[in-house]
Amino acid sequence: MPVVPCEICGTEFYVRPARKEAGRGKYCSRKCAGKALRIKRSVSCPWCGRHYVKRANQIYCSRSCAALANHAANNRHGTDEKRCIVCDSKFTHGVSSNICSNACLVKHRETTSSSGYTLFEDPWATGAIPPDKFAHDMFRQPDPVLGF
Repeated sequence: MPVVPCEICGTEFYVRPARKEAGRGKYCSRKCAGKALRIKRSVSCPWCGRHYVKRANQIYCSRSCAALANHAANNRHGTDEKRCIVCDSKFTHGVSSNICSNACLVKHRETTSSSGYTLFEDPWATGAIPPDKFAHDMFRQPDPVLGF
């Protein structure tokens, strides 16, 4: 087994090769591992670049940087140009909208049914999908031997 020095106190100790390959086996005891968790680490803010001492689960240096970063991330959704599925005009709108205006939305609702098919495209209504010939099997038939 390889002998490695502790990253906190420098004491040499044995580590299994699998633990060393997995990136573990850095500290000789739980006490040294606990000290390593309490070491203050200085990192840079991904939004403004300022250095700060990181706390648990902290990403940005302040609440204002976090708010600005989240605001910028949410605003980028409406910048893509899309084509309206009704009138084929270009528009920039919300994340999941494919229709440019309320007038086109009304036209779209008039031409489609609730199932998403136009009136004469519905496969159930046109007979393209045959009725289920085994529908009677879904209901329980009385058993003459058992009487129920």
